[in-house]
Amino acid sequence: MHSGNSVSYSIGEFLNKSDSEIVGELNDPDLQTLAWRNQIEELHNTLQGKTGRIIFEYGIPGLSKVCDVILLLNDKIFVLEYKNGAEDYSRADREQTLGYALRLKYFHSESKDKEVIPILVATDADNILDPHKITDDGVYNLVLSNSESLKDIIESYDLTLSEHQDWHNEWEMGIFKATPSIIAAAKEIWNKQHVKGLVDEGTNYKSTQIRLEAENTVSKIIETAKREKRKALVFITGVPGAGKTLVGLKISVAAQEHGASLLSGNGPLVEVLSTALRRNLDLQQQNLKEEYESALENNTGTKKDLDTLKDRIAVDSIIRGVYGYKSEIIERLDYKIPLDYDRSKPFIYKIREGAKKCAQHVVIYDESQRAWSVSKMRQPGRTKKDWQNSDWTFSEPALLLWDMDQLDWGVFICLVGGGQEINEGESGINEWLRTLLEDHDKVNFENWDVYMSPDLNGKEYQLTDENNKSISDYIASLRNSHPELIREDKTLHLTECQRSPLAAGLSSFVNKLVDGDAAKEDYDLIKEGYPIYLTRDINTARTFLRRRQEELTPLSFGVNNIDKDTIRTGILMSSTGVRLRPLGFDMKKVADYQHKTPAWFLDSKEENIDSSDFLEVALNEFFVQGLEIDLSCIVWDADFRYDNDICGWKFYKFNKRAWSQKQLVPETGRSESSIRKKAEANIKTRIAQAYMRNAYRVLLTRARLGMIICVPKGSADDDTRSPEFYNSTFEYLKSLGLKVI
Repeated sequence: MHSGNSVSYSIGEFLNKSDSEIVGELNDPDLQTLAWRNQIEELHNTLQGKTGRIIFEYGIPGLSKVCDVILLLNDKIFVLEYKNGAEDYSRADREQTLGYALRLKYFHSESKDKEVIPILVATDADNILDPHKITDDGVYNLVLSNSESLKDIIESYDLTLSEHQDWHNEWEMGIFKATPSIIAAAKEIWNKQHVKGLVDEGTNYKSTQIRLEAENTVSKIIETAKREKRKALVFITGVPGAGKTLVGLKISVAAQEHGASLLSGNGPLVEVLSTALRRNLDLQQQNLKEEYESALENNTGTKKDLDTLKDRIAVDSIIRGVYGYKSEIIERLDYKIPLDYDRSKPFIYKIREGAKKCAQHVVIYDESQRAWSVSKMRQPGRTKKDWQNSDWTFSEPALLLWDMDQLDWGVFICLVGGGQEINEGESGINEWLRTLLEDHDKVNFENWDVYMSPDLNGKEYQLTDENNKSISDYIASLRNSHPELIREDKTLHLTECQRSPLAAGLSSFVNKLVDGDAAKEDYDLIKEGYPIYLTRDINTARTFLRRRQEELTPLSFGVNNIDKDTIRTGILMSSTGVRLRPLGFDMKKVADYQHKTPAWFLDSKEENIDSSDFLEVALNEFFVQGLEIDLSCIVWDADFRYDNDICGWKFYKFNKRAWSQKQLVPETGRSESSIRKKAEANIKTRIAQAYMRNAYRVLLTRARLGMIICVPKGSADDDTRSPEFYNSTFEYLKSLGLKVI
């Protein structure tokens, strides 16, 4: 049986299949076929005479964690993690295997009452025999096995048949549901954390009060929805740096009993925040951490050691990647319309037979404007899913709201950054309201209330979508059709930057700048509190950042409690700025570099050359959106050029050897079809232009305390970096009053 990417068999079915048949059903092009053949042959031998179930490539519901093999034997769950060709049991492999077992125990609804046995199979390692030890939570100590000893290890456990074997089939329908003990651990972690950027550092009292008002408003919305059995869609907006993510994290912790999690499709943000929380936990428990690592290395784990790892895993209850959450929803969504369905009647998507409803009554989605459109959802990733085809009709907002609509009550909270859509396929805020208004086969909008601030109608939120509509159009449609569903509340807009109070006007200036409307008087309003510098030389920029990092004191920012030793610098660039390579900055892809993002944000230059403070690695908008540093250098390429003739920006894309302009075409032609195609092309061009404008908006609002912009001189000897591509941009920025160094 297929379930997502996993493949499941009863033990009897498995024993009757050849290794070729099983490998053929494991839909993963990266799998090492020979390794799997060997492991399947060993498992055939190990499971002779057994009853139960075997599952390959099992994705833990709600989490982007995939176990190699799950064995359901009698009342026990064996978690097998294979390391083909490994000659030892590394600490990282031990922690990975034990982590899978603990995540099943604490986050899998059907595992909480079962005994879980983690087994690390290093195929070529020495055989190690350890006595069985089990904690009060029902997780055995990590078992170390090689290929030859696996059968004896499994048979050493009591596998006497129990009366209730039907749980084997039900187990696969388990959902993400945090246990009370992991909820308690998550709250304890948050209450003790002191992570820079995630705490109320008191740098701006007014900002703190505004965030508290928003949190109180959401708390009341949750109470009302639960009491009245309603669903609520809540939009929390705010200026860059106002603390939207912090508000989301606090709500996630406060509403843990309702299954709350902060979701994000921003992989680097999840990596950085999770790592920051875990590092802070390690600092608090330094002695325990050292004991735990020693115990893991020597396989002498005790309950205390498991508790240390349990605390680290509890972070998964606070913040999660949206991909794992979506995958769990798709498992319970019956998304295939029957061939014999009478299409003259309205169709309603329902839960798959036997599937369980979700346990999350409160969901917070960070950077929700970046949620995927239908077309983006259809695109296959590393592995193609069977639902990724032209018949798929769910956008990401539609999928997430459908799931909550199955509950008796729920609150879905969208944290919104204005002008922050930065990539193709990101549907913007429009899609959330369009789903309620139009997707009646997915969501019963009459069960929903919509909470928003009037600021959601602001210019920075107005992205025209593929339907040539803006957020204001959808709000107006909702007001006209169901005015009683809209609840406006000004406390849902965070108006104050949580950085230095002196930087409060930065976002307004940047909005005007990327729109081409900024003038010298606009910069004059912020330059005393937030001076922006300008240079043509990257080494001058580096020297400037290092000097400022040393010279600045907390009083320089109008505050008195910033730790001078933690002031962080970094270099930023646009993802389409490909001609910065001669300056030493290569383009980074999220899939390839995401795992290093925490080091860039969190490591010191004494620890790691990948640290932002080393000023060698430049990250683009996809890595830094939603995150901040203190002092930045933005390296401005020829993709986004100021043009004096139009007194505005032009947009360029580099194609192998030359730049080409992204520009609108006249919507004229000899036929209606020709005119329509040009109009459709212009809609796509406007969206692409908005993405580039937003990319620079993101980059220009990442620094808490100040920045320098480097516009290269270009090279007369390189027609892809001609000085004329850069000069007008430099002169425009200079005309605004930015100080040239």
